[in-house]
Amino acid sequence: MAYEWPHARATFEKTREEVDQCIADHADYSLNAEPLRYDEREVIGEAEQIAGMPYRGTPGSWASSMPGKMPQLRQYGRDGTPLTDFDLEAHHGNSNPHAHNWVGGVRDEGAPVSLLPW
Repeated sequence: MAYEWPHARATFEKTREEVDQCIADHADYSLNAEPLRYDEREVIGEAEQIAGMPYRGTPGSWASSMPGKMPQLRQYGRDGTPLTDFDLEAHHGNSNPHAHNWVGGVRDEGAPVSLLPW
């Protein structure tokens, strides 16, 4: 059984116990102030699913950012690619909240939006 992060729908080919053991095995790295060590054997799946919002999703579905990251929602279009990103934090000169539309696989600069229904 693969472990699935419930908030991002990113699936890894490891069980929850294997993920927990991997974290425990590498816990000392974060305590001794050494730089992060990248090991290709540790990465399974597409980088965008591990590092941030998944680029592909179930058509018509939504994904949310991982805890500790910029609060963001992504809506997927009919083909499973991003349709709109709703960013709930100000950045790159955009207000909070703001939205980015995706056209032809390219995310636009963003525009202010209201999440209120009126």
